[in-house]
Amino acid sequence: MAPKFLKYEGIEVGFYSNDHLPIHVHCNYGEYEIKVEFYLKNKEIVKIAYVKVANSQEFPSSKLKTLKLLIEKYKYIIVQNWISFYVLGEKISAIKVSKIK
Repeated sequence: MAPKFLKYEGIEVGFYSNDHLPIHVHCNYGEYEIKVEFYLKNKEIVKIAYVKVANSQEFPSSKLKTLKLLIEKYKYIIVQNWISFYVLGEKISAIKVSKIK
C-alpha cells in the first residue's frame, strides 16, 4: 500500500499505487483489510460503501465501528487526498489521529 496517510489505534488507511475508480481507500488492521468506496454527486459524498476484500479476513466489528467514525470525520480529506494523488500527481501528507470524538 502506498501511501498510508491516516492512522488511528492500529488502523491504517491508504491507497495502492495503481488504484482505480471509484474513489476508495484500503483500510488495514493487522491482517484484516476492508475497502471503503466513496460515491459523489455534485461534489458531495452521497454514499460510502464498506466492501470486503477477497482473501482477507473480516474486519473485527469493534474496529469497524471505530473505522466508520474515522471515515465519517475525515471523508472529505480522504477524497481530496485521492484526487491530489491520482489526478493531480501530488504528494500527500500523513495524518496521525489522536482522537476522533
